[in-house]
Amino acid sequence: MSLANYKGDEELAEDFMIAGRNSDGKADSGKVRMSLIMVQFGKVVTEVAEVLTFGAKKYPKPPNDDSWRDVPNGKQRYADALYRHLHAALVLGEKKDKESGKSHLAHAICNILFLASMKG
Repeated sequence: MSLANYKGDEELAEDFMIAGRNSDGKADSGKVRMSLIMVQFGKVVTEVAEVLTFGAKKYPKPPNDDSWRDVPNGKQRYADALYRHLHAALVLGEKKDKESGKSHLAHAICNILFLASMKG
């Protein structure tokens, strides 16, 4: 199947072919630069991963260790946890969560990720 048939637009397919011939061998122009997350926020991303690892050890659910998906009334509970961690960090000035030893803001980011990943 040709690119023109796949796209349903012969002119667009020709544009892609020209762009490919004129490229440096990698057609990534205009694509999301995922590396920016690690380059600019690598330490924070690592700490978020450490919080998730702490949770995976505390609440294991192989193979993906995503037990957070199964929490009843998860939206409300993760929103409450988010607010607790933000309050501890921003109002009380606490640096670290007592149980995990990780920053409250890393915990807050985890809660935001959970909430953003939930359907409905």
